[in-house]
Amino acid sequence: MDLINIIQQIVQQSLKAAQLTDMVMGTVVSVSPLEITINPAMAPLKNQILHLTSSVTGDHALEAGDKVLMLRVRNGQEFIVLSKTQ
Repeated sequence: MDLINIIQQIVQQSLKAAQLTDMVMGTVVSVSPLEITINPAMAPLKNQILHLTSSVTGDHALEAGDKVLMLRVRNGQEFIVLSKTQ
Protein backbone atom coordinates (compact mmCIF):
# COMPACT_ATOMS: atom_id res chain seq x y z
CA MET A 1 0.00 0.00 0.00
CA ASP A 2 1.26 3.45 -0.78
CA LEU A 3 1.16 6.40 1.61
CA ILE A 4 -1.94 7.99 0.02
CA ASN A 5 -4.02 4.84 0.58
CA ILE A 6 -2.87 4.57 4.19
CA ILE A 7 -3.79 8.22 4.87
CA GLN A 8 -7.21 7.75 3.23
CA GLN A 9 -7.90 4.71 5.42
CA ILE A 10 -6.92 6.62 8.56
CA VAL A 11 -9.20 9.54 7.66
CA GLN A 12 -12.15 7.23 6.91
CA GLN A 13 -11.70 5.35 10.19
CA SER A 14 -11.45 8.62 12.14
CA LEU A 15 -14.64 10.02 10.59
CA LYS A 16 -16.51 6.80 11.27
CA ALA A 17 -15.33 6.75 14.89
CA ALA A 18 -16.34 10.38 15.44
CA GLN A 19 -19.98 9.61 14.58
CA LEU A 20 -20.55 13.15 13.35
CA THR A 21 -24.16 12.37 12.43
CA ASP A 22 -26.24 9.26 12.74
CA MET A 23 -29.92 8.32 12.58
CA VAL A 24 -31.28 6.87 15.81
CA MET A 25 -34.67 5.71 17.06
CA GLY A 26 -35.97 6.83 20.42
CA THR A 27 -38.99 6.57 22.66
CA VAL A 28 -40.58 9.55 24.39
CA VAL A 29 -40.46 8.92 28.13
CA SER A 30 -41.82 12.26 29.30
CA VAL A 31 -43.30 15.30 27.58
CA SER A 32 -42.89 17.95 30.28
CA PRO A 33 -39.96 18.13 30.58
CA LEU A 34 -39.20 16.36 27.32
CA GLU A 35 -37.12 13.21 27.76
CA ILE A 36 -36.37 10.58 25.13
CA THR A 37 -34.60 7.29 25.63
CA ILE A 38 -32.50 5.62 22.93
CA ASN A 39 -31.13 2.80 25.06
CA PRO A 40 -32.77 1.30 28.18
CA ALA A 41 -29.34 0.99 29.81
CA MET A 42 -28.71 4.75 29.49
CA ALA A 43 -30.37 7.71 31.18
CA PRO A 44 -32.95 9.47 28.97
CA LEU A 45 -31.87 12.39 26.80
CA LYS A 46 -32.95 15.68 28.39
CA ASN A 47 -34.81 18.60 26.84
CA GLN A 48 -31.66 20.78 26.73
CA ILE A 49 -30.04 18.68 24.00
CA LEU A 50 -33.22 17.87 22.03
CA HIS A 51 -34.23 20.09 19.10
CA LEU A 52 -37.72 19.59 17.65
CA THR A 53 -38.62 20.08 14.00
CA SER A 54 -42.01 21.48 13.00
CA SER A 55 -43.22 17.97 12.16
CA VAL A 56 -43.32 17.05 15.89
CA THR A 57 -44.85 20.23 17.29
CA GLY A 58 -48.28 21.83 17.15
CA ASP A 59 -51.03 19.47 15.96
CA HIS A 60 -48.55 16.58 15.90
CA ALA A 61 -47.18 17.11 19.41
CA LEU A 62 -45.27 14.30 21.06
CA GLU A 63 -46.83 12.05 23.69
CA ALA A 64 -45.23 9.62 26.12
CA GLY A 65 -44.64 6.30 24.36
CA ASP A 66 -44.24 7.81 20.88
CA LYS A 67 -41.43 6.39 18.79
CA VAL A 68 -39.32 9.07 17.11
CA LEU A 69 -36.64 9.25 14.43
CA MET A 70 -33.73 11.46 15.43
CA LEU A 71 -30.49 12.71 13.99
CA ARG A 72 -27.52 12.55 16.37
CA VAL A 73 -25.19 15.50 15.82
CA ARG A 74 -22.02 16.87 17.34
CA ASN A 75 -20.90 13.41 18.45
CA GLY A 76 -24.05 12.85 20.50
CA GLN A 77 -24.03 16.25 22.18
CA GLU A 78 -27.31 17.20 20.50
CA PHE A 79 -30.23 15.40 18.86
CA ILE A 80 -32.68 16.71 16.26
CA VAL A 81 -36.10 15.05 16.56
CA LEU A 82 -37.18 14.65 12.93
CA SER A 83 -40.53 12.85 13.10
CA LYS A 84 -42.75 10.31 14.81
CA THR A 85 -42.58 6.77 13.49
CA GLN A 86 -45.01 3.85 13.55
